[in-house]
Amino acid sequence: MLRESAMRIPIIVLVVGLATGGVAHAQVSLPRNDTTVSIGWFGAKYDQFVYNRWHQSLFSGAGVGHYCTDHQKTEIEAAWLSRVSFDSYGESVAVDGGTAYLSTGYRYQDVRVSVAQAYQFGRNAWVHPYLAVGVDVNHLRQTEDRPAQRQSVFFSNGSRIERSFPAARESEASVRARPFVKAGFKMYVSERAFITTDWKIGVGDGVQHVLWRTGIGVDF
Repeated sequence: MLRESAMRIPIIVLVVGLATGGVAHAQVSLPRNDTTVSIGWFGAKYDQFVYNRWHQSLFSGAGVGHYCTDHQKTEIEAAWLSRVSFDSYGESVAVDGGTAYLSTGYRYQDVRVSVAQAYQFGRNAWVHPYLAVGVDVNHLRQTEDRPAQRQSVFFSNGSRIERSFPAARESEASVRARPFVKAGFKMYVSERAFITTDWKIGVGDGVQHVLWRTGIGVDF
């Protein structure tokens, strides 16, 4: 009887080990995709201005990610930026051999799509720091709005005349690609739901934009 009991113990241990091993494997299996919605503060440099080139916008975006491995993830995000408005006073314009200084308003509207490759540190943890590099493709619409006004025209001989200028508006759109780097963390609040925060810098002939972003998401 004792011998049979002794023989049963290793068998029981083996069965329990296999069962717990299967449970442990299930616990560390990670989802392959996630989706995120976010808001943030966006600051960008507009090269059309000589002074005060940096302006800020409200950022809102939505994205999806796919884990190629437990650490490497490909991300795609679409984002909308609130309109930037800037009024320029005293913009010089050549008129009949003289120079007039006019008031002009500039408006910028930016919509962009971002593609990034991220590396996520840690595995099956509550907090995952990450680093990423990628490219922003942004569609920027610029509108130049000059109200009707009456200004002086100055000439090189010291004389000047008053002249009325009619209202005018010009609009153009451009598409540009800018590389960026970002760093942040993904913190879980439940098994699937998480919050994320990151800091992003766009480059190209110097720093072109900076972004602080926070959002909520879910794994699936």
